[in-house]
Amino acid sequence: MTPLFAGTVQTHFGGYAPDRSDRHEVTAALRHCLREATVLDEANFDGILVAERHGRSECVAPDPLGLLAAIAAVTSRAFLGTYVHLPLLHHPIGTAEQFAQLDALSGGRAVAGLGAGFHPDYFDLFGAPAERRLTRLVEVVGILRAAWAGQVIDTEWAGRSLRGEVHPRPVEGQIPIWIGAQFPKAIAAAGRIGDGWAVAFPFDQPTWDAHWASYTREAEAAGRRPVSVLSRHCWVADSRETAEQRYAPLWLTEQRYYWDRGQLHHRDFTSAADFTIANAGPNLVLGTPEQCAEQLVDLVRNWRVDVVKIASRVPLGPEPAEVLENWQRIGTEVLPLVRHELTGTSTPPPRPRDLLL
Repeated sequence: MTPLFAGTVQTHFGGYAPDRSDRHEVTAALRHCLREATVLDEANFDGILVAERHGRSECVAPDPLGLLAAIAAVTSRAFLGTYVHLPLLHHPIGTAEQFAQLDALSGGRAVAGLGAGFHPDYFDLFGAPAERRLTRLVEVVGILRAAWAGQVIDTEWAGRSLRGEVHPRPVEGQIPIWIGAQFPKAIAAAGRIGDGWAVAFPFDQPTWDAHWASYTREAEAAGRRPVSVLSRHCWVADSRETAEQRYAPLWLTEQRYYWDRGQLHHRDFTSAADFTIANAGPNLVLGTPEQCAEQLVDLVRNWRVDVVKIASRVPLGPEPAEVLENWQRIGTEVLPLVRHELTGTSTPPPRPRDLLL
């Protein structure tokens, strides 16, 4: 499979738990999200991804499908995906309708990244049960696939009877489903039910290799082609040192946020003292365009990655104008070098989502 590169439109601004008394800040932040998406599309990224987050004042767009619908109107080529949508907080028929509507609006560019969810505050906010998450996610995937295939729905879900047909339908058959998974049982399920395995937090390579083997085994047993989606933050500068100084401290603060909540597990970070630029370096893509290209090529080859999810912002920054410039540099200076090394051509595929089906 030709490797694909997707940019992440981060929906958090202003640090952690910022005061949102000035409501106009949210409007400005949302408009910036649309501007980022436009730059990503114009700079020939293969995809644009948006996450779902709730109950946090730094997050200006808790509904990724709503934001992606707006992004569909200002883009023309990149696939548009959730990374990830949390269907257990929502009704599965509504989820099926929203993704199919996004697919129609975008001309067949939707990708459904789904996760069981890990944040207890999200389930508390929605009054949704947090038990049997993985089992219920498997049920939702079955409902989505049946709905998009035009089957009459006749099943039970969360104590409710679901009966009838779902409209609209996707533009062309099924919408690719990625399963976000960090732990063994969920990774195995991603192989059985998903069209791809999406990873949010960084792994060390030995852990990745073990999980990849498990995922691949399950996917091939289910008759599915293994597809991996791995996240990396990237910052381009005139030197490696400049890129490290500008971005690594921001990224480390973000990792500490998840470490403090027990959600980050990594061999390089086993205590608070490990959150150093030296330890951050191997887990980031940093440096000149040539250095960043070399790191991305190594990532695709050594980690067997099919889709690289690239992020360039965390809640504390960098500033929006810097982020736009960074996206432009990645798309026009880094990715052509990567594509040429990996495929022999610097030209991106004309319909990147087709490679995911």
